[in-house]
Amino acid sequence: MAEEYPTAMITGIDIALIQPKEYARKPANVERVSKDMEEERPFPDEYFDLIHLSLVHGCVADWPPMMQRIKK
Repeated sequence: MAEEYPTAMITGIDIALIQPKEYARKPANVERVSKDMEEERPFPDEYFDLIHLSLVHGCVADWPPMMQRIKK
């Protein structure tokens, strides 16, 4: 996404920043943040234009409140 849209700011959120070394290099428009998406709300309402979740189907304990936070 960062390479395809170089003027966009991309934020990657994960509970642990343990990406392999081949991912250590990143485009300038990418920020990586270590947060628990269920417990913390590090961004204000309407901060993101698009949110993409991947491989979190077994990681969310309570989906309705999680989806409410995502919609904000």
